[in-house]
Amino acid sequence: MEKIICKKCILHSKVPEVTIGNDGNCVFCQISSHVTEEMAKQNAIYLEKRMLDIFENVKKQKRPFDVLVYFSGGKDSTYVLNLMKNKYKMNVLAYSMIQPFVTEAARNNMDQIVKKLNVQAVKFYMDEEVFKKGMAYSLMHGHEYGMTEWVGCQICGYFTKWVGIKLAMKLGIPLVIDGMDSAQGGYGVINEGEQVIQRLKNGVKPFGNVHDLINDALGEEWKNSLYYFDKEEVLKEKYPTAMSPLCFVEYDPMYSFKNLEEMGISFKQFKSLNTNCELLYLLDYISMCRYDCDSYIKLYASGLRNNYDTIEQLEIEKAEHKKQLTRNEMITLLDEYKEVLYYVIDHELCETNINDEHKSKIMGLLKLSIEMFGEETLEKLMLRVLKMRGYAKYLGINLKEIDRSNTGAIASKGEVTQIY
Repeated sequence: MEKIICKKCILHSKVPEVTIGNDGNCVFCQISSHVTEEMAKQNAIYLEKRMLDIFENVKKQKRPFDVLVYFSGGKDSTYVLNLMKNKYKMNVLAYSMIQPFVTEAARNNMDQIVKKLNVQAVKFYMDEEVFKKGMAYSLMHGHEYGMTEWVGCQICGYFTKWVGIKLAMKLGIPLVIDGMDSAQGGYGVINEGEQVIQRLKNGVKPFGNVHDLINDALGEEWKNSLYYFDKEEVLKEKYPTAMSPLCFVEYDPMYSFKNLEEMGISFKQFKSLNTNCELLYLLDYISMCRYDCDSYIKLYASGLRNNYDTIEQLEIEKAEHKKQLTRNEMITLLDEYKEVLYYVIDHELCETNINDEHKSKIMGLLKLSIEMFGEETLEKLMLRVLKMRGYAKYLGINLKEIDRSNTGAIASKGEVTQIY
């Protein structure tokens, strides 16, 4: 299949869910062009009013907790946790999923922030074998269930959110809230619990085919566990309403750093190429092989449309490297990144066997990246990239079995609910 790149952004025809129209623009740019500022504003006003009405009704119920907030230790979830506690005066339970690849930085952030905000919190430490089985099966077979280029994040998000929803049901918490913003999730969704139950009665599961994938991955051994989906069990419970307020309330991702400073928290610990997860580069390699794109290409494309900085730009300390990226630069940077991932795997490199010749070769592949981000930032990235093979071994994945033709996998089935 010929690779056709959108004329306006960086998405191309090999990315799942992306089609290029006769005008040369991708479907996402076409949709964006039809949404005027006034339409977006009116939609945000409607959703915020709807949210405030829900909050008012929830507060009347006088429960121990009004809302469970998914808290990863990153800047967005910190911002929304602060918003719920201090602006909307909700009784908050901060909930964090600790899976094997949660970074030490994220864990430290979690501890520091719940103390600063004085909110009650719960950490759920995920069973390691469940994570390994679920993630490995998903990375190798997720496309058969309709999963796309960011399948790894979808599965991690599923484990986090599904356990959180079950916890909310057991504790009688009527709301669950995440820190997804409009660049990640569009123009905002409020998914009311009663609507979810009605769809389930009509045969549509809360997370669509992801439930089938995880049930198949884990097998009978985990049938009665928190991770498994059982329709009858869910129908007996009161399903919580889920929402992403940062998709429609006024929110500037860069302001969240200022917000952290006002809370007395150093925002430097959030400005990292990898605040929350160490697995990203392996996920990107697999996505590059299958779809010729990294896991977050849609997020980068959305950021380009909205003039947001990338996480790589946030990491930069030196002023001379702080430049807004153009479309052509982002395309080149992603191509350079792909070549580095392939080089590391082809030469079976890891943290212990890389030498000066390899380093020189890799830096030679990163000409524009060095110009845009500087060698210091790229050296940090390289340390993480070199962990790919070790992580693949940990998950039991043979990277040689993954075809690089970009045609060996099709995200073929529908009804996969957005998970982030």
